[in-house]
Amino acid sequence: MIQKSNDFMRQVSEWLALSGGVVLVGMALYTVVDVLGRKFLGQPLPGGVDVVSYGLGLAIASALPYCSAAGQHISVSMFTDMLPRRALALSYFLTSTVSAVFVGLLTYRIILHTISRYESGNVMWMLGFKVWPVWSVICALLVLKFVIVVLLATTALTNLVGRWQHLPQRSSI
Repeated sequence: MIQKSNDFMRQVSEWLALSGGVVLVGMALYTVVDVLGRKFLGQPLPGGVDVVSYGLGLAIASALPYCSAAGQHISVSMFTDMLPRRALALSYFLTSTVSAVFVGLLTYRIILHTISRYESGNVMWMLGFKVWPVWSVICALLVLKFVIVVLLATTALTNLVGRWQHLPQRSSI
C-alpha cells in the first residue's frame, strides 16, 4: 500500500516539477520581452517585479515535492555510506521525521499567510491581481510535499522496525 502511494506521489511530483520549469521559462520570456520593450520601445511590460516574484515562488514550490520524492536533497553520502544498514535505517527515519515536522510547520504558517492575504484583499503592486490564488497554489504544493515527507518517514519507520533489508539507495519514493 505504501509503495503504491509512493509511486503515485512520485509521478505527481514529476509532473509538478515540469510545470515549475514551464513557469520558469514563462518568467524568462516575460523578462526578455520586458528588457527588449524597455530598450527599443522605451516601454517596459507592467508588473515585471510581481511576475518574477510570484513566478519564482511557484517554481520553487513546484519543485519541492519532487526533490523529496526523488531523494535529491543535499546529503553527505561520505558519512552515510560508512554506516551499517541498521544505522542507515535509523538515519533515514530521523531525518525524515525531522523534515516532516519542519515542513508541517512551514506549511501551517504559509496556510495562515494565505488566509491573511485572502482576508486583506492584497493585490499585486503593478498588475492589480489578487495574490491569494498564487499563495493557495503554493499551499497546495507544500501540502503535497508534507504528504511525501510523511510517506518517507513511514517508509523509514517500516524499514527501521524490521523490513530494513529494503533500504533505498538515494530515495524512498
